[in-house]
Amino acid sequence: MAFKQLLAQSGLCCVLSLNLMLESVAEEVRTLVVPRTETTLSSQINARITKLTVKAGERFKKGKSLVKFDCRLYYAQLNKARAQLKAAKKTVSTNKELKQYQAISHLEVEMAKAELAKAKAEVNFNSTQASLCSIKAPYSGRVVKRHVSAHSSVSVGDPILDILDDSQLELQLNIPSKWLAWVKVGTVFDVSIEETQREYKAKILRLGARVDAVSQTIEIAASVKNKDDYLLSGMSGVAHFNVPER
Repeated sequence: MAFKQLLAQSGLCCVLSLNLMLESVAEEVRTLVVPRTETTLSSQINARITKLTVKAGERFKKGKSLVKFDCRLYYAQLNKARAQLKAAKKTVSTNKELKQYQAISHLEVEMAKAELAKAKAEVNFNSTQASLCSIKAPYSGRVVKRHVSAHSSVSVGDPILDILDDSQLELQLNIPSKWLAWVKVGTVFDVSIEETQREYKAKILRLGARVDAVSQTIEIAASVKNKDDYLLSGMSGVAHFNVPER
């Protein structure tokens, strides 16, 4: 009888110990909603903008023409280069025929070929310039900000539009580095967004590559599992973690 009581007590102790190991403490960490992709579209030519097809906040599809430039000068230069290329080809053809009759020197033939190569390069250069007369959307998304308006003149490198892809928003947060003992890719936690007063489920996507030695924290990125149209880039909130006690 005493042996059974001892066994029962031992079993109870094991259950209590297991329960203690499984106990956790709720911890909160600030978090920020960020887009996975965001870009500033800049001018690659010196030109005047003739049309901006989107406004701040508007959505667009991948491949849509967002900005159009006045490129009459660039097209004129391209046409001139094409005409020069046509003439250079004719010169090379004629010189080859003349060379057969020893009417011109080998050097003259080679010089004509060099002019042909130069004309081809001019056409390629001007074609590239003309291709920059329209900026198309690199992905589907929304306009964050317009830096200029239609009919403005811009130079190479001038910012025109800030855009982002809001189809895949992420959470950016810093957690204590000691949590790496149990946090891993795939860990699920809850998030409260202040601006909308809504709750979401999140899952860790990536762990940072370095621990900040001063703050003893590490940056992580997480996806929102039940994202809705209320969630916007730039919103902030609180991430709720159940931290195991040790």
